Amino acid sequence: MKKGDAIIRIPYELAINLGQEGADPSVPAVVFLKDYCETLSPAASENTREPSSKAAYYKMLPPFGGDDCLGSTDFFSDEALDALQAPLVVEETKKRKERTVARFQSEIAPNLENFPAWIDGSPVTEDHLAWAVWLITSRVLTVQGDAEEGKSYRLLIPFLDMCNHDRSSSHILSGRAVPGGELKVVAGSPVKEGDQINI
Repeated sequence: MKKGDAIIRIPYELAINLGQEGADPSVPAVVFLKDYCETLSPAASENTREPSSKAAYYKMLPPFGGDDCLGSTDFFSDEALDALQAPLVVEETKKRKERTVARFQSEIAPNLENFPAWIDGSPVTEDHLAWAVWLITSRVLTVQGDAEEGKSYRLLIPFLDMCNHDRSSSHILSGRAVPGGELKVVAGSPVKEGDQINI
């Protein structure tokens, strides 16, 4: 590919918009968890002949309790966190865990009977929300909305969310979170076969 070529293009309509950008990942995690449970519930599957593109995308995400979770400090025990000897990482992780617990207690636990059940029919737990927070922090991309609106949104974008972040990468995430828009990665330098695409 040449510099300036679009490496990948995804229509905005295939992205999952989790609301405006903010500092607390537990906020969009609640939105995502609710939608994930509703989309992949057995009842939703029975009511539709063909799975939605959203359901297909959700099934591709790292599963709850899966091996991918093991690499995240969000799932480390306090003992394992302390063994890192990285105070900034420990502090950030503990704050995120505290926010997750507080968000579960304030928004989900009091209304558990009205919150969608987990995909196996059991009630959602703090662990499910911690998994959702991890997905938000590891996969969500911030994208500008309409130019006149001046707002940014948290998006889960199929395929683009698999690009690793590298500050020195010349490739650029482009596009806007608007109906009819296109979200793409533009090559900032030539790409050879086999090159990893970082953004």
